Amino acid sequence: MRSTSTFIFYFGLLFASVPAVFGSIVLGRAAKIAVGASSYGLYSIAVDKYAARVVNRMKISSSSSSSSTTDENDNPEIKVKALPLQLRTTIQKRSNVVTNPEDRRRWDKWLIAGNRQKVFPPSNNDTRISSGGEKRPALIQELCNKREFQFAYRSYANVEEANAICRPFYNWQWFKFMMVKPGRMRFSYADQEEAAEASAAGTSNRNTLAHVTNSEHFRLGLCVPLTIQWWGNISTRKGANNKDMYYIEWTKTQMRLSLLGGLKKIVKDNPAVCQKLSALPWGICAYDDGMIGFKRGDIGYLAYDSKFDGRKN
Repeated sequence: MRSTSTFIFYFGLLFASVPAVFGSIVLGRAAKIAVGASSYGLYSIAVDKYAARVVNRMKISSSSSSSSTTDENDNPEIKVKALPLQLRTTIQKRSNVVTNPEDRRRWDKWLIAGNRQKVFPPSNNDTRISSGGEKRPALIQELCNKREFQFAYRSYANVEEANAICRPFYNWQWFKFMMVKPGRMRFSYADQEEAAEASAAGTSNRNTLAHVTNSEHFRLGLCVPLTIQWWGNISTRKGANNKDMYYIEWTKTQMRLSLLGGLKKIVKDNPAVCQKLSALPWGICAYDDGMIGFKRGDIGYLAYDSKFDGRKN
């Protein structure tokens, strides 16, 4: 897959440069610009078609994987061979997307039937003493101590994956809407007094164990930064088979636009599109070696990783 994308990239550059060089010699400036623009347009179309073909293959892989492994309770004999250390090597460095169908099935199996004893709310024996002397669940302490996780994978694919595949080819998608870097998720402890105040205000509940922020960074029209941020709380609730599970309940969203080089900023709280996307809670379904998995309702699974960009956690 990597060799194919590299070939398309360099072939497109060669294809785009030949008419431009020819136009500079034979034609005038206006004709040269027209030839260069048309060549870049053809190159961009080729990149878009390549990205669409890859995403379509990803969708087929996801549908076949979900049909065979829909839930750990339906498939108790699923054996996960892939470990987080192995899964990290399947992420494309330039697009930050897992495109290989077989690799995607390995991710799905890890998310669906991964190491689950770490993600159930603990008994009194499965707690740790924090630096402040408080008892906290072991998983919550690990998440808050690592603090930052980067998006690594999701079991479904759409226009965002196609956009990410186009990004390293610098086609015309950069002039429309482009994700600048993978999303980041941060965890922080919930203070008991703060949780009580938030519960009284109706923005949280006394069962809040930690706070979560999820940030996504985009660029509109090549030069307008757009940041989307979600805020939520980790608490426990009943999940499958009436078991207690950790869930993230998203409580607030925000969209920020920076115009004129940052001189003018537009901030909109709880925009309708973000509220719709954040309506479903995210259940924590897997955790191992600094990698955390979520189940987003019936839509699919996501994974975030604390070990990214060479960081050692």
